[in-house]
Amino acid sequence: MAGLIHMSLDELENMSKTERETYRYYVTTFRQNGLISADITAMFAGAPGEMILHRTAGMLQKATVARLTEELADDCDLLQYGSLQGDPTFRIQMAKFLTRRYQSPVHSDNILCNAGASQGLNFLSTHFFKKGDVVFVEDPTYFLALAAFQHDQQLNVVPVAKEDDGVDTEDLEKKLSEHLGDRQPDDTRPFRSLLYLIPCFHNPTGSCTSSEKMKSIIRMARKYDLLVVCDDVYNVLSWQPADEGSDRKYKCPARLFAFDNPSDPDFKGNVVSNGSVSKFLAPGLRLGWFEASDRIIDLMMKNQYLDSGGSFNHLTGGIVGTMLKMGIVDDHLDFVCNHFKTNVDVMTKVLKEELPPGVKFSTPEGGYFFWLELPKSVDVAKLSAVCREKYKVNFAPGRNFSSTPKFDHFIRLSFSYYPAEKLADGAKKICQAIKEVMGS
Repeated sequence: MAGLIHMSLDELENMSKTERETYRYYVTTFRQNGLISADITAMFAGAPGEMILHRTAGMLQKATVARLTEELADDCDLLQYGSLQGDPTFRIQMAKFLTRRYQSPVHSDNILCNAGASQGLNFLSTHFFKKGDVVFVEDPTYFLALAAFQHDQQLNVVPVAKEDDGVDTEDLEKKLSEHLGDRQPDDTRPFRSLLYLIPCFHNPTGSCTSSEKMKSIIRMARKYDLLVVCDDVYNVLSWQPADEGSDRKYKCPARLFAFDNPSDPDFKGNVVSNGSVSKFLAPGLRLGWFEASDRIIDLMMKNQYLDSGGSFNHLTGGIVGTMLKMGIVDDHLDFVCNHFKTNVDVMTKVLKEELPPGVKFSTPEGGYFFWLELPKSVDVAKLSAVCREKYKVNFAPGRNFSSTPKFDHFIRLSFSYYPAEKLADGAKKICQAIKEVMGS
């Protein structure tokens, strides 16, 4: 069955009354009222909170004044169409910033500015693929990407089992053999299929892909001519302890792009890291970047839409590039990571103390989300209704994140939007609702 907010009319007809009410609630919340309702503690909200946005607004104000002052003293190039790859200051400064955070080299020539990870994913899936082509996704995966592949691009979605340390590579190879068909790559369509992954602090599970699995993924990408698109929006939101001797408090997990090594004899350049500032600065900026091989950058720059417009977000990219150059984003990101770690610690304490036996979860070391596994006997639609109507709190049901019923007994909780005190209160209410539903 499709995710809860993407039901067909036939599926709606077969729903129970409780399921239909839950469906209508999520449609109303997501599509009409935006993310947050005033009388509901929205534990499903995968967005930065007000405190982070206020900090970002202050930095943007400083950077905007500084950059536009420079432009007025020059030829105002930032207000022109601009370079296809994006503002040079943005690309150079973002490469330096990511190199510091990743502790792994990122080169400005491999950066192309986009209008956020969602636009980036849409661009890649429509530029390189056509209706009916196959896309392989982890199961579970980000529900709006799943919906976009199925409904907007009308791609043939093939779910692949996911394990605690990343996609099940044996199942992936099996599915590749079964579903790829005999189409061979050519100059205009150089990839046979799309593989969509969230390797770092996965949404919804919060897990990271192991180095061994990353090596296997690269091997298969080269063997089967896959374009591997990594949804890398959470990479820098990490509070994993840094290695001994590091000058940083935290370290970021390894990204898949770094394993696609140009010095390998069979290197082709199959991986795109699709990043965004939405999760640590502000989603309203609609700004992100591709980190990609020279081959993929060249292929993207042949897109006529990009050629016509001249960079997907030139002005905002330039302002954020200046913000990075001013050296104020690193301190801000350190603050955000510490803030989220505090939120996670508080929620972990509540969940450990208040959840009934039989409910499982792991403590996140980065990203935005807790992923709770309930006993299979729990009616999550009923739980959602109890949470909403009695406790004025909500969550994201696991069925949203899969095209199968495999995760119907899971729920996702966000720790990004509210301060710790409100998250603790929301978590306690959800725990109480779980106890009620399990006891009924």
